[in-house]
Amino acid sequence: MPYLVTTHSSLRSLRTRIDKNGALNTFTVGRYLDQIATALEYAHEHGVLHGDLSVDTIFIRLDGQLVVADVGVRSLLEMDGLDKPRNQPLVWGEGYAPEQLLGKLSHPSTDVYALGAVIYHLLTGSPVFAGTRRDDIAQQHLTASIPSLTQHSDLSVDLYDTLARAMAKDPAQRFQQAGAFANAYHSAIGQTNSSRVPFTALLLGLMQQTHLLDNQAVVLQTVASNRNTSMIVCVAQSMLDIIEGVHGLHYHPLSDTCMDQGVIAYGDGYGLSGKGYLSTAEKHAALALSQPDATNAMHQHAALMNIALTNITGWVATMEQDLLHLRDHPTDLSPLQEVTTLADNAYRGVDANWNGQIEPVVGEAGALVAFQQGQLMATLTLAPAA
Repeated sequence: MPYLVTTHSSLRSLRTRIDKNGALNTFTVGRYLDQIATALEYAHEHGVLHGDLSVDTIFIRLDGQLVVADVGVRSLLEMDGLDKPRNQPLVWGEGYAPEQLLGKLSHPSTDVYALGAVIYHLLTGSPVFAGTRRDDIAQQHLTASIPSLTQHSDLSVDLYDTLARAMAKDPAQRFQQAGAFANAYHSAIGQTNSSRVPFTALLLGLMQQTHLLDNQAVVLQTVASNRNTSMIVCVAQSMLDIIEGVHGLHYHPLSDTCMDQGVIAYGDGYGLSGKGYLSTAEKHAALALSQPDATNAMHQHAALMNIALTNITGWVATMEQDLLHLRDHPTDLSPLQEVTTLADNAYRGVDANWNGQIEPVVGEAGALVAFQQGQLMATLTLAPAA
């Protein structure tokens, strides 16, 4: 007899979430959709179909991250039920696609159909089709269009069309990948790509740019020791470009002269200050915390993360003024040591109380701590590059 061993943990299902709080807003649903789509595409890439996706098989962890459970379990049940009629479901899900009900071959778009039913349920608070008997519900899955969203004034016609395509009766008419459905969903609700970026991705950008800034501070020290004023100007400008991004007041593309001297690091253009990584990460974290599913643990880690962001903001602001002075007065190296120290603080943090560790407290935490705390509170977790 086939069997499956899995970990046991106390999690809340999406059905429990809906029963307690009702329909979810489009932003929260979008966050959930991105996570579910990622899980499904990973499974599909490895040749596994879910086969029974529903609000009962998706769970919410304490940190707000979703867990898609029972992946591939339906195929195990079918292996143990070969004596049953092919068109008789071995288990019942509210998002069974027509091909499943008819005993035909399933494929990734079968999971997309079920995902469409899940998203409809999350947005409206009700299953896409209802009835007193399973046969009645099954018949609707086979022949009926999905119910209109007109009674939900905040849900657009474009969103209805997206859901209708995801749940098309003909598999060929559906989105062929869960990610394509997710992209269409966000387009339908008018959500930009930047607003879909999990703030851990912004914190990853922050970490990478502060690391680059720290490296450039070492280069600045080297060229300053040689009293190479033209190189001092170039490196100082490159660090200003990393800090301010392309929209910064003092941003200036590096000249050919700088490039010829090997100064080519200027950041990714997004910047740290102004509307760059620092403020945007804080804004996105606040948006995540404003959602009804935000946990106390998320709020605690967010507070520690914001301490780190505030530290970095202060260090970067002081560094920016020092770099402007070095760029405009390259023979006066008095700000050099402060720049080097602050750049290192911004990336690594500083052990201000000499206890052997950098803690998420005022005056100590830098980008590494901010990223760590962001991961702990995040609904989507990214790993830093090696």
